[in-house]
Amino acid sequence: MNKIIVLLNAAAGTTSAEEVAQDEARVRAAFEGAGAMIEIRRVEGPHLTETARSISEQGDEQTVIVAAGGDGTQSAVAAALAGTATLMGVLPMGTLNHFAKDLGIPLEIADAARVIATGRPRAIDVGQVNDRTFINNSSIGLYPHVVRHRDDMRQRLGHGRWYAMFRAVLTIFRRFPVIELRMVVNGQEW
Repeated sequence: MNKIIVLLNAAAGTTSAEEVAQDEARVRAAFEGAGAMIEIRRVEGPHLTETARSISEQGDEQTVIVAAGGDGTQSAVAAALAGTATLMGVLPMGTLNHFAKDLGIPLEIADAARVIATGRPRAIDVGQVNDRTFINNSSIGLYPHVVRHRDDMRQRLGHGRWYAMFRAVLTIFRRFPVIELRMVVNGQEW
């Protein structure tokens, strides 16, 4: 049986320590229901990649690192594991969970835990933009500016996700920058 280490994004869609504790209990119960023993590590978003990399370097090929969070969490853990023999499990606990949906991973935690505990590994494609690894998508132009501004407003001012998004869109539309783009695909530059 594989050793399963769950990296629970301690800030993914939560606002309190109580909610993080509830998420941890739900994850533990889901894996117990799937017959799997796990180790849960609470990790702040900015430290997910380095934590996953460290576990991968210390572990063996039987270790599965589970990214428990949204698309940002999935991408951060995938960045650490891309090109290694360490397996990654996807536990969708974010708002939109595009990556999990693209892979056909069930959105219910108990069902996703069962897939991780009993499923078969498969390879996925990864890409890089400005030396940053991504999995299901990478955005350029207006959207990343809006998201960055939205997240900043949420953190500094405590606004809710949708109100912060609305304010960010208004702000960015007033001063949207022009960008240049250079792509290298299979060694060919465009």
